[in-house]
Amino acid sequence: ILLHSITDFNLHNGANGLYFFFLLSIAVTASHTRIHVKHARTYLAQMKKVPFGRAVALSTFILLVSSLIYNIGCVAGKYYFSMIKDVYLDETISREELARMNAIATQASFFDPLNSQYYFGIGNIEFHLFNRDFTESGYRGSIFFNPAKGEYLQHAGLALSWAGKKRDAEKFLKTGIKMDIHNSERYKLYGFWLASQGRSSESIPYFKKAMILDP
Repeated sequence: ILLHSITDFNLHNGANGLYFFFLLSIAVTASHTRIHVKHARTYLAQMKKVPFGRAVALSTFILLVSSLIYNIGCVAGKYYFSMIKDVYLDETISREELARMNAIATQASFFDPLNSQYYFGIGNIEFHLFNRDFTESGYRGSIFFNPAKGEYLQHAGLALSWAGKKRDAEKFLKTGIKMDIHNSERYKLYGFWLASQGRSSESIPYFKKAMILDP
């Protein structure tokens, strides 16, 4: 740094200045340490025995192993879900294939139980299997782990509507919009639901909003 300073002023860079004086402080400390403890076998300060050292080490080991297991589970969950995540669900898919996909999604959620996406996938598959009991569905799990995602809330609302719980369904559909106010799909889905309930005039403002967001 000093040689460089002959031709250029480089200490105006804060990082260079801090590092330069850091090196100087090490040199000063090392020289003074040698003067005061010149007969010592080492310049390092004697470490104090840490109380509960073994307990801390064991706890750290358990934490690291748990973290490793969790991350392996996340990788396994992504692997299983990758088999079905790009499949478009419609009436052309057989019940046998839907059941197979449901088993794969359930396996993914087993390995990575905190990932809301897998429960949402289970909910979508169950919906096409006409298993639309919200209290036991994957939609409930997806909302539990990610209660602020508008897509999850609105699909849960559709499941509730199918079960005849229209008031609760509308709350979920509206809340889905509040959680994702800049997504045209949220307004469209609620608009379609209103139209399906014979409330077409009420759906018009939501379709207008959707077209403003996505012309």
